[in-house]
Amino acid sequence: MYRAYGTTVDEFLRSHPVTTPDYIKIDVDGIEHAILEGPRETFKAGSVKSVPVEVNENFSEQFLACAEILTDCGYKVSHRVQPGLEMGLAAPGLYNVIFERA
Repeated sequence: MYRAYGTTVDEFLRSHPVTTPDYIKIDVDGIEHAILEGPRETFKAGSVKSVPVEVNENFSEQFLACAEILTDCGYKVSHRVQPGLEMGLAAPGLYNVIFERA
């Protein structure tokens, strides 16, 4: 049996004496939009400069939900990168979308 600790980014930063990060990378294979609900306070505070999110654009609902959350928090898409493209290993529709402070 394993025990695990679960919390949101906002709750973790409220309860631990650590500096808010400048960048938060999200890559959780399909639930990025759900994970992005956890740091809304942190994102809205404005200290996080950019949020790279790995999304599969074939799952448009997920991508649109991520974009909506981050736009609501003051970010915009600055660019996107297809991982593995330079080595010929790119997966169709899979991108790292970089959201930066607007």
